Amino acid sequence: MISFMTTMITASALLSLLLGLVLLGLLLKASCPSSLGRH
Repeated sequence: MISFMTTMITASALLSLLLGLVLLGLLLKASCPSSLGRH
């Protein structure tokens, strides 16, 4: 049970970090699309 809880907490933390990185990337692209090269 303890290992399951730890896995769930770690998964939620990783998901929140990924969402934060995606949001930051979108904000950076929206703020300065010219500086970042369009791929």
